Amino acid sequence: MITVTVLHPGILGAAITAELVAGGHEVLSVTKGRSDSTWLRGRETGAAACDSLAEALSRSAVVLSVCPPQAAEDVAAAVAAHGFAGCTSTPSTRTAHR
Repeated sequence: MITVTVLHPGILGAAITAELVAGGHEVLSVTKGRSDSTWLRGRETGAAACDSLAEALSRSAVVLSVCPPQAAEDVAAAVAAHGFAGCTSTPSTRTAHR
């Protein structure tokens, strides 16, 4: 089992979370600052709630940043600011444009 933080369980992130949970992995979701619908999607798909990014990262080997392309750099910077040394990925169906 691998512990994975999914940032953030929107529609795509919730689908990824559900597959990871079905595969026997522990999935964490940061609830602070997220909408009620995001929090509910994460919970409904089996993610465990964490109060902070620092808590989630301290427990995870992998971070999947499933966010809109325009937010990808900010989310990556937040993860890096915590000194996360695990594996990170930003899966996207679109290419970010600057």
